[in-house]
Amino acid sequence: MIADGEDELICDLAETYQILHYRTIALPLLATLAAGLREDSRICKKQSGVKTDTGTLLLGAAVDRLTALCSGFGDGSLPTPVMDALTGRAAPPNKVQSFASGAAFDVAWHKNNGEAN
Repeated sequence: MIADGEDELICDLAETYQILHYRTIALPLLATLAAGLREDSRICKKQSGVKTDTGTLLLGAAVDRLTALCSGFGDGSLPTPVMDALTGRAAPPNKVQSFASGAAFDVAWHKNNGEAN
């Protein structure tokens, strides 16, 4: 853990256990305390590559789902997902289509399914 992020570990130990000088603690005790840090501690997030905590990720996912549901009432376009900003991942291209009529939908349906009209 020290090699992965000494500054993060120092902050976590100070915040959680009020330990300001971790080098004065016996190594087995230090290992036990470090293993007991919460999953949203700075060092755990850095080691796992996560930028934010689980609660924020769940809220972002909920916002994205709600946005997708509500987009059916507008022009069908979706904004950039919140989860992409939280995780740093690129979004897949938006494949939402809208049709002016039922006949236009039927033509696209048959084309996408490889059916001849």
